[in-house]
Amino acid sequence: MKAENSQLNQRVYQALIKLNNFMGFFPNNLEANLALLVKELEKLLAPCQADFCLRQRNFTALFGEVPFSGERYTLCQSEGCWIEDHVLPIIVQDLSAEEGCRNHLVPPGIQSYAGIPIMEENEVIGVLTLHHPQKDFFTREILEVLLVMANLAAIAIHQWRLVTRLEREKTELQEANREIKELARNLAQSVDELKKTQKQLIQLEKLASAGRLATDIAHEINNPVGIIVSSVECMLLDGGPALSEEFRNDARVILDQTDRISKITRSLLSFARQPVEEKSAVNLNQIIEETVGLFSKHLGKKGISVHQDLQKDLPLILGNSNQVQQILVNLISNAGDAMSQGGNLYLRTKFRGRKLLVEVEDEGCGLAPEQLEKIFDPFYTTKGKGVGTGLGLAISYSLIEEHGGEIDVASKEGEGTCFTIAFPAGELVS
Repeated sequence: MKAENSQLNQRVYQALIKLNNFMGFFPNNLEANLALLVKELEKLLAPCQADFCLRQRNFTALFGEVPFSGERYTLCQSEGCWIEDHVLPIIVQDLSAEEGCRNHLVPPGIQSYAGIPIMEENEVIGVLTLHHPQKDFFTREILEVLLVMANLAAIAIHQWRLVTRLEREKTELQEANREIKELARNLAQSVDELKKTQKQLIQLEKLASAGRLATDIAHEINNPVGIIVSSVECMLLDGGPALSEEFRNDARVILDQTDRISKITRSLLSFARQPVEEKSAVNLNQIIEETVGLFSKHLGKKGISVHQDLQKDLPLILGNSNQVQQILVNLISNAGDAMSQGGNLYLRTKFRGRKLLVEVEDEGCGLAPEQLEKIFDPFYTTKGKGVGTGLGLAISYSLIEEHGGEIDVASKEGEGTCFTIAFPAGELVS
């Protein structure tokens, strides 16, 4: 008898080492751990049949889910379980003489069985059951083996619970981290959009203030200029042939300069009061080709080559063709002035991200960073005295805003400048 117990103890020791190693390597695979435990138990106490009965009510209350279902792992939903009610093992040595648990189903050919509670947080979450075909099988030593195995099953379940919770919390943390990063990106994007909107509001306020000032200045200048023009014309008429050629040349200079003043005041008034014109379907490619045609000779004389890369089948936009052409005239004219030694002028159209883009890029002198900040300000010009009024880009900016679009500029000193106009998808027409 002692030799048999010694052999059993040796086999139990080897089985426990095997189970401990397996459970250490696969803590989150509860089904595999319990399957190995059943296999080792049946090998130790052959010929017997072992299985687990999980108390679904208690198990799900603690864990929220049952991780598996199978032939050896049954779910018990019935009430009145003797082991659960008494929180004690049950041993039936002779089924023909003892009643046992009324809710327990015994397989055919079984003479004895034992049920050991598996505990977690003082709750019976399952029962380890061992059936045997002979009577009086369960000795003290065998019951001790069953208790060890039941405790090991409880450890495996507890370990699985901890690992599962950690994995779930890790997943939740990763999801929370992803959401935080997404919120941070959205916040950064909102801040950028807010800065852009603020910049646009400041620009619009500058345009409005400059417009009011331009109107007052234009009216104040037009009156004396009109008087000067009338007086000079009257002197030319009254003097007739008696006037010297020198006097006539001086008079022409006065008329030329007053005409230049009139053009400047008209630009001021045009800037201050952009006419409200009806919008219709506009073909950007067509307007670009027409505008390039107007400048072709002028640009050719300056040694400037024009390259057009216009996307075919470009959607039409809802806009005013005259105003769109005025925008292009201002940009192309500025590009020509920037390339005094000649170069290449590129005009492109694209349809990207539900926006219709127009690019005007030159190989001119480029702009310094401090110039870029003021490029759309009224009356700001990088040209020499008497060459420009500083209103072209301010007017273009205002017209683009009126079309619901945006304009951006990228430039590097000595390399050139690229203006990009984006018309919104909401203004597209089929």
